[in-house]
Amino acid sequence: MTLKQIRGLARCRFGKHFLTKSYSLELLLYLLEHNVAEGIEETLRALKTATPKLPAFFSYIAFLESKGCVVKIESESKRSRRSIKLTPECEDAIRRYLEAS
Repeated sequence: MTLKQIRGLARCRFGKHFLTKSYSLELLLYLLEHNVAEGIEETLRALKTATPKLPAFFSYIAFLESKGCVVKIESESKRSRRSIKLTPECEDAIRRYLEAS
């Protein structure tokens, strides 16, 4: 990812929310690459950058959900587990900003 692409994300109505935490850009790239993050706890463990404790991560996911960036869905592998994925509007907008940069 280039600095120009990060500037583009900062102008995106959805992308700017993925620049607020030290791990949020990595989360965005993970969601773009994998489409669905199976299990919120597993997603937190998959991130390599400095990550928060689980309650703070849940809070950040709830924030992203309130901004229309992600949606929590029932996991395909285990019904009691929740997965997250980008909303179609968010994914389209972010991909447009990244391609334009």
